[in-house]
Amino acid sequence: MKPEKKNKKQEIINKYNQTSEFYDRRYVKIQQDKFSLILKDNSIYEKLILDAGCGTGLLFGVIDNSFEIILEKFTLLFSFTSLQNLPDVIEGVKESFRVVKDGTDVNFSILRKKLNKERLKVLLKPLIKYMKIIDIESIEDVLFTGKALKE
Repeated sequence: MKPEKKNKKQEIINKYNQTSEFYDRRYVKIQQDKFSLILKDNSIYEKLILDAGCGTGLLFGVIDNSFEIILEKFTLLFSFTSLQNLPDVIEGVKESFRVVKDGTDVNFSILRKKLNKERLKVLLKPLIKYMKIIDIESIEDVLFTGKALKE
């Protein structure tokens, strides 16, 4: 990694660590609203869960589930309000799918103001079976659920 990229990455990590407590206080209600919409349709028991960039770990405060990291074994995937921060959303989804089983329940939320919903729907279609889009005006994100289709 180039030194300037490494320094930028470290700056982001430091800023994230410094602001995470504020983030939790400010967004806990918003995040919990999204969690409850997704969790009501997902059984989390006896599942190995992958939290793919869901912020400060508020999700695990809700589900209080211990887990271990085992590649290609995850059976439930959550990614709340993080994919829109990636340079390439689809590559981020594919990277998450690398560590899940075929047919894994997948759940993404993407900030509405950063989203081209129709374009993303087309791009996700070959990756997610039984895709359901939850678009409720009172939630600042659009939610995508379904089953992972592995190559």
